[in-house]
Amino acid sequence: MKVKFIFIFTFSLAVSVCVAQGSRIKNSKYTIRGNANIPAIVGSQAFKESFRGIYDGNISFNTILFSNFYAGVGYYNALFNRARRPEFDNANLKTRLQMHGAFLKLGYDYFFSDKGYFSMALNSGYSYNFYKGVSRSLADTILPANNNTFNSLFLTPELSVNFATSSHLSFGIQLSQQIIIDRYNPRIGYMDGYLNYKKLKNNAYMNWFNLGFSCHVLLGKNNLKPLELE
Repeated sequence: MKVKFIFIFTFSLAVSVCVAQGSRIKNSKYTIRGNANIPAIVGSQAFKESFRGIYDGNISFNTILFSNFYAGVGYYNALFNRARRPEFDNANLKTRLQMHGAFLKLGYDYFFSDKGYFSMALNSGYSYNFYKGVSRSLADTILPANNNTFNSLFLTPELSVNFATSSHLSFGIQLSQQIIIDRYNPRIGYMDGYLNYKKLKNNAYMNWFNLGFSCHVLLGKNNLKPLELE
């Protein structure tokens, strides 16, 4: 099985460099961290040809462990719509994939100034996934009528650059990779009744890159200096 580890490797290397440099700036002891992203599927060809990302995001509550290392717990949510393909258009297919998950977060804040910082984290969790708006073709009438759900483990390396806009709020831009520890199964959701998946590669885990915005609520004292926006 081929899994894209480039982002994870880069993430790990960046953490090592930042830890070695250290930082005198301290973030708040407690933080609420959220992000909203647009997903771009890069894993399984079968999954990429079946769906397109609508949104991906998570929110977590975190506490400083030591130095600028932090840990937290969070909630994850994502939505995918069926891909724009003639086979799906002709069948008026309305299938969507919804994901809900819970995760543990481990991360590190590296302050490049007293106004901004890089935040690097790894989320590991478990998600409940289900298909909505499902249609069954004649080829799939032999399958059970409730063949619409699956559960999976996931990993999410995240990297964001954030700037304080007040003593209790920061905003930034985030890049992440969502890795579902499972192969795409077109029989769940009855997608195999509309597309010939034998011609599509399906060796990689379901995964996608996210680009979006981050927002951190800083609860408690810190020595960040807000940007002067005026």
